[in-house]
Amino acid sequence: MRAFRPIVAVQPDAERRRRGRVKELAIVCGAILAVVGLLAVAHGRRGFVLVNATASEPPGLYARATGRPIQSGSLVAFMAPPAAYPYAAQHMPFLRSTPIIKAVAAVAGDRVCTLGGVLTVNGVQLAPIRQRDSQGYELPHWIACRRLEPGELFAFSNRVPTSFDSRYYGPVAVTLAQPYRPLITTEGFGR
Repeated sequence: MRAFRPIVAVQPDAERRRRGRVKELAIVCGAILAVVGLLAVAHGRRGFVLVNATASEPPGLYARATGRPIQSGSLVAFMAPPAAYPYAAQHMPFLRSTPIIKAVAAVAGDRVCTLGGVLTVNGVQLAPIRQRDSQGYELPHWIACRRLEPGELFAFSNRVPTSFDSRYYGPVAVTLAQPYRPLITTEGFGR
């Protein structure tokens, strides 16, 4: 007898459940976004809820965390700073109109160093600094070793090695950043 191979491969149960959760999350996020968006617009609170579709932070919905101070570990949203524009204009044009959501790795008084191809904060190595993106294009670099000034923060994501963060465009003005918190993400409900 000859062995027979099915034409359609059956996904393992875990993968099927994961895909189902992602699909459910997309539906729930869409519904929540519609309701919250309508309420925010009705109350004049534009940008109250953001959708993150990138892997730098868990994909999902994020709500503005009004009144929360920005400190190391906080999540913030901000528009790409001018130093990001030359690269972003060619390779990430959505950054001209879409806020970036990142964690804060350093604030005023913290020593940030990007020399030698490695990001260090207060002497602790956090991540390598890539020379090229996943498509092979040269990345910009913020090259310095200094304490952050009052009014500056350093945005960084260690979730994916391809995160386009302050390693490539430098510190972000605190006045341009808003604190956000997860509302509902692929990792669950917010905190």
